[in-house]
Amino acid sequence: IYFTLFTCDARGHLAGLFAGRTLVRDPPATGSAVVCVAAPEVANELVRQTRQFTARVGYQGLGSLTFKRDAHTGRFLMLEPTVGRTDRQEEIATLCGVNIPLITYETELGRMPRLVNYTESGRIAWRASRGYRDLPDCFHPATHIVDGYFRWDDPLPAVFHYGYQR
Repeated sequence: IYFTLFTCDARGHLAGLFAGRTLVRDPPATGSAVVCVAAPEVANELVRQTRQFTARVGYQGLGSLTFKRDAHTGRFLMLEPTVGRTDRQEEIATLCGVNIPLITYETELGRMPRLVNYTESGRIAWRASRGYRDLPDCFHPATHIVDGYFRWDDPLPAVFHYGYQR
């Protein structure tokens, strides 16, 4: 499963865009993204389709598109749009340098940032929580895996999630 995370200004112009790939979903096959990475190898095609979609519908604000690659043709098929909110895996974009919520905020203030589109190959993976330790073996050994809740500089979300919520 592949996705784009994006924001468009009031005129429908893309202000921020990130292409990623979901490696693990929970529950499998039907659930939400719980491990994901950047997808620079397919970014150009996903960016093209996202531009077409947002222009065609006159999209404004936060959104995302989910794609699946057809095994027979290799084409990307759009499965699902998410509108008006961030997705759970939104943090992977920020970790890779495309802070979609901040770009949206700046755009709403009238500060039109240049289009930020992550296309570099990074070694960062995001996982929803420490519960997803059995990760795919496709990661490079130097990949930095970031937990969705725990940060040394801000441990309270982890304390709440792991200590209270569970």
